[in-house]
Amino acid sequence: MKASDEIKSAAMEAAAGAKNEDDKIAALIHSVRARVRDAFGEDVTDAERQKLLKSLPKERDRTSAEIFKSGLGTPNEMNVVFAAMAQQAGLEARAAVVADRDELEFNPKYTVDRYFLDNVDMAVKLGDNWKIYDVSRKLLPPGMLSWREEGMKALITDPKNPLFIETSIAAPEASAENRRSKLRLSPEGTLEGDVEESYTGHRAEEYRSQLVRQSPAQREEWLRDRITGMLPDADLTVLKIEDVDDAAKPLRTSYHLKAPNFAQVTAKRILFEPNAFRRAQASPFSAGERKNIIIFPYAWQEVDETSIHLPEGWKLDNAGNPGPLNFGKPGAYDLRIGISKTNELVTRREFSFGREGILVFAQNAYPTLKKIFDEIQLRDRHTLSIIKEGQ
Repeated sequence: MKASDEIKSAAMEAAAGAKNEDDKIAALIHSVRARVRDAFGEDVTDAERQKLLKSLPKERDRTSAEIFKSGLGTPNEMNVVFAAMAQQAGLEARAAVVADRDELEFNPKYTVDRYFLDNVDMAVKLGDNWKIYDVSRKLLPPGMLSWREEGMKALITDPKNPLFIETSIAAPEASAENRRSKLRLSPEGTLEGDVEESYTGHRAEEYRSQLVRQSPAQREEWLRDRITGMLPDADLTVLKIEDVDDAAKPLRTSYHLKAPNFAQVTAKRILFEPNAFRRAQASPFSAGERKNIIIFPYAWQEVDETSIHLPEGWKLDNAGNPGPLNFGKPGAYDLRIGISKTNELVTRREFSFGREGILVFAQNAYPTLKKIFDEIQLRDRHTLSIIKEGQ
């Protein structure tokens, strides 16, 4: 981690103007990602990758100076450069080897084998505590780890005082899916209007991993496919997909929607589901029994705010409101429906899961989990009826 003059200069430039340690770390991560490309990233050719791998020293690791000068490194090497820069910016940094949840639930009391600590991240001391960082996860915001490393044991390396800590699990709000829709329902059952969506954290990383190598036309087709999966007859225009390549910002999409046959029109009524974008969302649990434990990859949150202007001369017919569903520490669901003075049906749906890092459930919890998600699906498909005024 011994820094070269180039690393010292880059660290000082990145940290200049930072108001606190969190800002400083975010700036350093941004600098490393801009200056050192991931050898296994989408912007590196096979020829560049093979040339790097052939040039690596046979009997030692590359120094931070060598990595920085080459501008290309493995994920582990990118973290070495980050640590070198962090030290130059006045932060205490150490290498940290971290377990991977895709392999096993590592416990140092029972699994005494370095083999299972195969991810090399970096630990920075903030106050009295250490926090683990992985610069190589370019599709995640600075400071977030891969979900495979969240809640895992990490060994902070030190020749005299090595220390095991547990990495943090991001709160549901860190991986949020937000949607705002301002729509209008016609007497013929067509739903039309403008929609804005934003995605953060792990949810955004899932989508970014699909979009990052695609052309603008392919990205638009991806968005169309997603929406027509919810609304089969929908037509999308004025599409925008923004900040695919900037993980420090939410991934954002917007479009104008026209969905014929959204509502069922009868002789006297129009029937429709106000949760337009959730009606095709199935429960993750379909089997009647479960033989293994249940593990959710990460905590997440969904917030939908939908305004549907009802047709002139039509009104709600004995509308019900499903209301909240609280299932203890792991999370909660809330669905509220109301009507405004301008005859707009306003629906707010909020669902969060994985609070307090509760993502692992024993096999005997399956019936309860299935019941919860089945009930959420039932409320998401809540149907309303409108009739003509005077009927």
